[in-house]
Amino acid sequence: MPAASRRSQAGSGRARLTGSAAFHALAARQTIGYAVGKDMAHPGPRQTKAAFFMSKLCPCGSGLSFADCCGPYIDGAAWPADAETLMRSRYAAYALGRYAWLVESTHPDFREGLSAEKLAEQGKDVHWLRLEMGRCENDAPVGENGELYDTVEFRAFYELDGIPRQLGEKSFFRRKDDKMYYVDGVALTGLQKIDGYYYDFGENGVCPGRAKLNGFYYDSSVQAYRYFTAGVMAI
Repeated sequence: MPAASRRSQAGSGRARLTGSAAFHALAARQTIGYAVGKDMAHPGPRQTKAAFFMSKLCPCGSGLSFADCCGPYIDGAAWPADAETLMRSRYAAYALGRYAWLVESTHPDFREGLSAEKLAEQGKDVHWLRLEMGRCENDAPVGENGELYDTVEFRAFYELDGIPRQLGEKSFFRRKDDKMYYVDGVALTGLQKIDGYYYDFGENGVCPGRAKLNGFYYDSSVQAYRYFTAGVMAI
């Protein structure tokens, strides 16, 4: 069923809750390699592991410490004010294996069948590397019947089976009881331009190895073939 149809059925008991198949099938395992390296195993006699984590840079890529960024949301001390902040906190939760926050921050009408245990099992072989945020919109009429949602586009970089990969998603958010929640997402597929270079995200929204496009590529948006050299469009 198209994502718009799923979003129009909030409260109908549908089991599809966690966004594009690519993203939630690659739920992050608990890992500290993003910024801490080997030091996490020995945070020091005078510093607790929790304090050590909070002092490090947040894995969402904001440049802030975890304590000043996504930490308070994941720890339940605060709630994100907007969709972009919520998206960043969800990525940080994937990267740190804090799966309870992924359940809590999913819209209550879309949680059926969702659990921290399932997310942990799905992502046990994934090592998240970094997040790249894209376009954000408020009150976009993207529902099947014109319902309004806040939207966030992002790309997440990860390693699976020793191969660096990336995936893209457009996520949809909606408020309930004055709190912003994640509802659903669709994969960003096909031809995508990142930092001035073109990549092919195929039909499932995953680009293995972040390989820049080379040779001819059929661009369905213009129904014509284009030629690329190292990710640069020639024709």
